[in-house]
Amino acid sequence: MQMSRRYEQELSAGCQYEPLPSLPETEHHLPNLVGGESYEWAAIDNLDTFFARIYRYWHDKGLVTILIGRLLNLTALAFTIIFSGFLLLAVNWQALHDDCLLPHEPHKSCDLLAVAIHKHPWEAHSKALVGLVGLYLVLCGVYWVWSAVQLVCEMRDVLDVKHFINNKLGISDRQIRMMTWSELLHRLVLVQGTTRLCAVRDLDELDIVGRIMRKENYLIGMLNSGVLALYVRGCSPVLGRRFMLTKTLEWNLYLCILDPVFDEHFHIRQEFLLDEGRLRKRLVAAAAVNLVLSPFLLMFLVIYFFMKHAERFYHSPGSLGSRRWSSLARWRLRELNELPHYVQHRLDASYEAAVKYVGQFPSPLASQIAKFVSFIAGSFAALLLGLSLLDENLLEVPLGGRNVVWWLALTGVLLTISRSFINDTPVAFDPERAMAELVLHTHYLPRHWRGRAHTAEVQQAVNSMFTYKVLLFLEELASVVLTPFILAYSLPRCAGRLAASGFSCITRFYAYLVLDPFLSLVVSYLRLQFVFESTFLKAQWY
Repeated sequence: MQMSRRYEQELSAGCQYEPLPSLPETEHHLPNLVGGESYEWAAIDNLDTFFARIYRYWHDKGLVTILIGRLLNLTALAFTIIFSGFLLLAVNWQALHDDCLLPHEPHKSCDLLAVAIHKHPWEAHSKALVGLVGLYLVLCGVYWVWSAVQLVCEMRDVLDVKHFINNKLGISDRQIRMMTWSELLHRLVLVQGTTRLCAVRDLDELDIVGRIMRKENYLIGMLNSGVLALYVRGCSPVLGRRFMLTKTLEWNLYLCILDPVFDEHFHIRQEFLLDEGRLRKRLVAAAAVNLVLSPFLLMFLVIYFFMKHAERFYHSPGSLGSRRWSSLARWRLRELNELPHYVQHRLDASYEAAVKYVGQFPSPLASQIAKFVSFIAGSFAALLLGLSLLDENLLEVPLGGRNVVWWLALTGVLLTISRSFINDTPVAFDPERAMAELVLHTHYLPRHWRGRAHTAEVQQAVNSMFTYKVLLFLEELASVVLTPFILAYSLPRCAGRLAASGFSCITRFYAYLVLDPFLSLVVSYLRLQFVFESTFLKAQWY
């Protein structure tokens, strides 16, 4: 009882948490983490990869969780490939429609296995279709084998990380599930008192996070500098120069730019800056590969989306009207050296504020259309429910080629979707306050947004970043087709010399880099230094 009272008094007094006994904040030497081990030389060749593996090990909460999660993902991938092949070849869709879906004599049963399944699927379709589906299954199978091999190789590295965390840091897998990243990071700094990790000097927290986020910081810097043309040229009337950064395009940026840009010392390769023709050829080659694979990738994404979201849509059709941050918005809102779990927490916390700001500008036209659809669908639903109350057998009576149950389900879906677009909640119009609440979480307020939160320009910008989930999925599908054109036309022109300035986009981004003696090249925003330029003092980030 006394302890609980003392605990309440400390909380009411606003006292801070006391540091853990194993993490002394005042001592600069390493505590006896494991049992008095002597100083060891364990310099690691690739510290970027090593620290990134430690972060993933912490983020995924230990070996068992990582192993089970990877195996389940591999199993889900295999199931998706097999099930998609079954849907494309084994199902007789025409017989299913003619014998089971169309109205027939009452009380006539339909055996799905006997009617809708091809006994010889390879002979029931044309050779062209069988060849395309076969090629699709072969490509998916190769990807599955590659993922399995990658899993085996990854497990070897995960075991090395587990050994380091358990024996060097003194943290068990049970403890790591409840440990924060800051505590683990502090252990990494302290362990250098007995074990040398870097051959040059001991690394602090900023150095470790900077190595984990090296490539991500480059991508954030390039997006903030506006040097990537992530849109399709020549399609402005159709697409309106809409910038996009989907998962497909992000993978290609890593493959073509971020992965090959560094040498073994984490310096930018000189040929990458000087030989722009090689960069263009790499982008065009990636575009050709994407163009060849785009039909199969598009097919896989549609089937995967159906399998993943069909049940959710069936039970919650209104989820089509929900919003989330786009992939491009996540990168633009992400701060330098901000690890994924931090940005995810920040964007999750900003959801209510973003919905509140978007709700400041309801669409009268969409609301009126949604009310009309809701009224019509609700009227039919009420009529059908009333008839079913008179006689439950009416639910199986054909109506316009479908039974009453099917029409009830359709009207229910239309009701739920239309009501998600109706905003009857009174809203106090104060966009500046709503924007201020949003900025508290996003930390994103461009200069031309300030004092203009009520304008259509800012509203459209926020809507493009915080948009409907169904539109994001359609954008992901569209990017499968558009990514080859972005890689073949937009980005190669960006890599070339600009006629007006004489500098390429990549070379222009090189001006934002600085050589750190211990971290090699880093984005210059990571350091702050005051320099004299002309006749005034200018602050620069280093």
